[in-house]
Amino acid sequence: MRLSYPAIARGRQRIERLELATDAPLGLFRAWCWLYLPLEVIIYPAPIGTLSLPPADAEPLDGRQRAHASGDEDWAWLRPFREGDAPRSVAWKAYAHGGPLLVAHYEAPAGAHRLLDFAPLRDLPLERRLSQLTQWVLDCEHLGESYALLLPGKTLPPRRGAAQRRACLEALALHGL
Repeated sequence: MRLSYPAIARGRQRIERLELATDAPLGLFRAWCWLYLPLEVIIYPAPIGTLSLPPADAEPLDGRQRAHASGDEDWAWLRPFREGDAPRSVAWKAYAHGGPLLVAHYEAPAGAHRLLDFAPLRDLPLERRLSQLTQWVLDCEHLGESYALLLPGKTLPPRRGAAQRRACLEALALHGL
């Protein structure tokens, strides 16, 4: 079940009570009750941004050089097709031979990651900066790439996956609060 709740601002918000109501089946009567469930949620910044992702870093955060040049991509694996995948990434040969619809996944060489940095966005207002960074986090996650987040006073090291996405979005939601 999904619940929509209009958020006033990003950050931690406490929901004291919710009204549960229905007018089913005919709409003649309305039944309702209040649910007192003190919940605390974190509201992420809206993922709004038109800037393209920064290029994969040629140098890791620790300063060591990598063996591969920036822009090299290695084939990693095939995964099942999901709604929204680009047609150019579909493994058409496997599909033509009667296999299921699969998508080829490529990743940057070992040690390569995208550096999502707050500082280069200084021309944007704070909330637009955070929204752009949120969009980049979701883009990197959609591409399955490793990424690091640099905020004033907080650095999240390069990783990938749901835990990294959650940590980055929470850091963006709570930044400056």
